[in-house]
Amino acid sequence: MSDSGRLTLVATPIGNLGDISPRAVQTLSEADLIAAEDTRHTGRLLSHLGIKKPMVAYYDANEAHRAGRIIEACLAGQAVALVCSAGHPAISDPGYVVVREAVAAGVTVSVIPGPCAAVSALSVSGLPTDAFCFHGFPPRKGPDRKALFTRISSGGTHILYESPKRIVATLEDIGLAADDPQVAIIRELTKKFEEVLRGSASDVASELASRGEVLGEIVLIVHTPTPDGATLDAETLARIQRMQSEAGLSNKDAAKAAAALLGISRKEIYDALAGK
Repeated sequence: MSDSGRLTLVATPIGNLGDISPRAVQTLSEADLIAAEDTRHTGRLLSHLGIKKPMVAYYDANEAHRAGRIIEACLAGQAVALVCSAGHPAISDPGYVVVREAVAAGVTVSVIPGPCAAVSALSVSGLPTDAFCFHGFPPRKGPDRKALFTRISSGGTHILYESPKRIVATLEDIGLAADDPQVAIIRELTKKFEEVLRGSASDVASELASRGEVLGEIVLIVHTPTPDGATLDAETLARIQRMQSEAGLSNKDAAKAAAALLGISRKEIYDALAGK
């Protein structure tokens, strides 16, 4: 038992067990208690590491109630490690309520950083990374879903998690709301069948739909141009038309390529090329 209790958030692998850090293993080994989102899942990880520790379950439905027990253990001088089933605690996973209550109670809170699907996926997306917004799982329906996609359409890089059963519908909805933006789908990150699909929302949706059943954990990265980007003036339109002629592109393909390159609305370019 430690001389003074503390709460330590420990990031765990999102797929590949080789991604757990030596500090994470040490912290779990030295903990007096492990707070786990799913004790069965964490039990398998601990067994793989040769670690046997008492555990307490906390998850979305009981986190507010269970936070008290976890904090009591810390205040009693115990070293408590908090983990989620995979990845970084409190990032689209339970943990925030426990941390908030621990801070309010004067408990020392620290972190052992490690795997995080959102940041890892962003880094390989090929889309701008200088600023981004993380939304977790989008609402399945209703005004909240529409409001989120409207926000995404206003510009910038956005990170979402999505179920493989809903990813095609989400891409289609985002494509309609945000003028078919550039996206990257990162599937089964760090696992044997890891895959990255890049392109417009409509193209990636078509590719996934053609497969029938889509499997695996999915991160969706979306980038939309900001409203104060380039404008389609006469000179820019002439440049696009020259490119279109030289490459022999249809209006649709020319608009898609120019929108990705210049950050101008694809629809605006298409309408201009079509003489609308």
